[in-house]
Amino acid sequence: MNKKQERQFQITSFIEKKIEISVSDVLSFLSTDIDRKTLQRDLKELEGKNLIFKKGLGKNTVYSLAESYNILKKIDVEKYFSIPYVKREIKENFNFEIF
Repeated sequence: MNKKQERQFQITSFIEKKIEISVSDVLSFLSTDIDRKTLQRDLKELEGKNLIFKKGLGKNTVYSLAESYNILKKIDVEKYFSIPYVKREIKENFNFEIF
């Protein structure tokens, strides 16, 4: 995973925990010397991939996970299969809304 992909993964993981975030929230969370423009490009790219949803304008802009995130997110297959099958998180019912 390159630096950009790692950063975008961290951003989506952060949004998963917080529900809604602002650019300032992400800058504080990443705590690295990332340029605000670079972060905005990452957020725009994630939005273009339908992983996140942008709401608001200017300083009132917040980002949340898009509905399609659970279908499109990357999964660490090795980590998934390292968990015994009886302890894996599963869905009880099929989600027909994905179609």
